[in-house]
Amino acid sequence: MTEEETLARAREAQALLDNAIIQSFTNEFNQVVFDKWKKSTEIAERERWYMLTVAADAFKQQLTTYINNGKLAKKRLEDYANGN
Repeated sequence: MTEEETLARAREAQALLDNAIIQSFTNEFNQVVFDKWKKSTEIAERERWYMLTVAADAFKQQLTTYINNGKLAKKRLEDYANGN
């Protein structure tokens, strides 16, 4: 992937994290899953609810990774443009 593509991906990831609908959904989703996890009585059921929170966190972490990679790509492009 080129630096430009990495930077474009970072912009898209940031737009997703900043999107009000996505923020609302993730907040509501996390609350629903947490409430169901808290009320569950069987171990297997609690594990399923817990794994959903892990997956949601992994989604957000991957977007954050794209954003951080974009910051590095931007720096490399700036350095290249400045002859460094």
